[in-house]
Amino acid sequence: MKTIIKTFAAAIMGIVLLSSSASAQTVEAIQKRGKIVVGMDQTIPPYGLTDEKREPAGYDADVARAIGKAMGVQVEFVQVAGPTRIPALLTNQVDIVVATLGMIPERANQVWFSMPYGSVDVVFVSKAANKFAKASDTAGKRVGVVRGGIQDTSFTPIAPKTTTVVRFDDDATVGQALLAGQVDAIVTASHWAAEFMKRNTAAKLEVKFTVRQSPYGIGIRKGEMDILQWMNQFVAFMKITGELDQISRRWIGAPLSNLPVW
Repeated sequence: MKTIIKTFAAAIMGIVLLSSSASAQTVEAIQKRGKIVVGMDQTIPPYGLTDEKREPAGYDADVARAIGKAMGVQVEFVQVAGPTRIPALLTNQVDIVVATLGMIPERANQVWFSMPYGSVDVVFVSKAANKFAKASDTAGKRVGVVRGGIQDTSFTPIAPKTTTVVRFDDDATVGQALLAGQVDAIVTASHWAAEFMKRNTAAKLEVKFTVRQSPYGIGIRKGEMDILQWMNQFVAFMKITGELDQISRRWIGAPLSNLPVW
């Protein structure tokens, strides 16, 4: 019986240690551990991708590494997708999320955001022959979006009741659905749309209109005020020194957007 109890206790302790591996509540706790675990989507260039060495690269990777450098810790990247960014944070798989997490009220009910460290335009893309100038023109049509992403949350509320919003797990699948004729149009980020249209010139696609601008911030668990305060100061410093502008020019090819502050 004692052996069983010891085995059970050891198993419970292992589970506790595993579940708390990325649940640091303060910057000091992260620094003592010697690493910060960052959730990042490596499938959305130029924000997240892998380089020739299969290492994380892109806008978000540069920002995450700058966070690690400023904290004096190593950065451990955990791959997340659009729908799994917040769940990964809430289940303590990561300490923070640096993955173009759009700042919308629905998400603010679940997580905290740092001040914006970047922004992306959400655009409507379809074949050049199709006549779309605004959301109301999609009545009776099928529009593809990433489930739960800024594409979904930006377009769905303004779509006519007769528009069929078709949800997919990622932008790549959304794009393939458009090429295959499964949807009449898609809503996606401007940088992704540009790359997608460049790779598929034969499809004769074009941006019809901008749905909205979407600032994104670093995702932080609610209640972790110390980490939130540190991240806000980090973003402000990166803007003041011009380092964030350099990252934007390197990966986006344009100066840093005029971001809201508070």
